[in-house]
Amino acid sequence: MSILDINVAVVSYDDFYETHANIQKVSSEDPLNKYLAGRGVAGTHDLALGTETLTKMIYAGWKGRSSEVVIPVYDKSLHGGQGDRKERSKWLKMQGPFDLVFVEGWMLGYSPIDQTSDLLKKYPGMDKVNEHLGAYKEW
Repeated sequence: MSILDINVAVVSYDDFYETHANIQKVSSEDPLNKYLAGRGVAGTHDLALGTETLTKMIYAGWKGRSSEVVIPVYDKSLHGGQGDRKERSKWLKMQGPFDLVFVEGWMLGYSPIDQTSDLLKKYPGMDKVNEHLGAYKEW
């Protein structure tokens, strides 16, 4: 954004989806859970990678830290539309320090609900997604 002379970075929850192989593993561990059959919901993201990347974005160029941040790229067209993370050599390189970091994702700000909620009983399998949701509070 050169008009305002600020360095802005944008990242999406989608950038941190697990690899295709890991999503297949999660799906195979609970094959009747339609919510975990593919990417998108809590439990289908690489939380460690996301936390590491977001931390690097926030502190890029600060007190001797590297100003370059490498952002994973997820290609939803791979594996017949199931998607996969691109190899590291094809990830996006950004230069910090950043004045502003935008984080985008449809479930941003969501919190888990009480596990005894009737809502979870109404949607079988959603209890697992709800359990995973608490881990996203760092983001």
